[in-house]
Amino acid sequence: MQPLYLINNVIYFYPEVNKLISVAEEEKEIILTQPATKCLELLLKTDGLVSQKELYDYAWGENSQNVAPNTLYQNISIIRRALKRLHPDAQLWLITVPRQGFRFEHSVPVTLVRAGSLSPLSAMAEEVNKISSVIGTGAHARLRQLRPISLKAVLIIIVICLIFTLVALILPVNNDFHTLAANYYRIQNSGQCQLYLHKNSRMPEKHIINLINQRVNCDHYPYVYIIHNVLINKLSLLSCRKPLANNEFACASWSLRESQ
Repeated sequence: MQPLYLINNVIYFYPEVNKLISVAEEEKEIILTQPATKCLELLLKTDGLVSQKELYDYAWGENSQNVAPNTLYQNISIIRRALKRLHPDAQLWLITVPRQGFRFEHSVPVTLVRAGSLSPLSAMAEEVNKISSVIGTGAHARLRQLRPISLKAVLIIIVICLIFTLVALILPVNNDFHTLAANYYRIQNSGQCQLYLHKNSRMPEKHIINLINQRVNCDHYPYVYIIHNVLINKLSLLSCRKPLANNEFACASWSLRESQ
């Protein structure tokens, strides 16, 4: 998978194919020279100053000693002209530091949208791109070139999906508390506590009542629904202000270990 950079949310940079593309006008693209591509890639990957030597080594490799300074400056000019053609004043993003090297403007955000191996987040972005690339309806739908989206947009999509998931889970639970309450049966009260034990619990009722007497305050949440977790010997409690079957209940859940 080709790496892809998003520059200032307005320009895509594909170093593998030496290409810059406008986000707003995707048909507007510019092909860079290979050295210019390597120089731009290193500048985008580096947070701060990039020395001339670093640019020579990265862009020309073993031949860097044979490259004249004028050649480096020519490729820097190629980058600046390309940026300016795609966005007004974008050539100002690439800053010359006299006798030291170059750097990319700190205020310009640069995002690695897609790396060599996709992370789960980028993989989701890729799937969204595939879906959004289909336009038209029915048999006349056609495909266009995939247009990557920013990670910020992906995060928004994830949040929306989580909200819908929570709504889908919570609403049925709220509507089905009558069924949940039916899994409990009432046992002997413990002071102000009105106790309900899950039908699958295995701990003796008297032992549970003793634990509740010692450790549970039922002043505000008198309706206590109890289930015994046999594997870890722990009581899971749901303390409510009103019975579960009441639509106006308010509950708090917590655990109680016998060894506490």
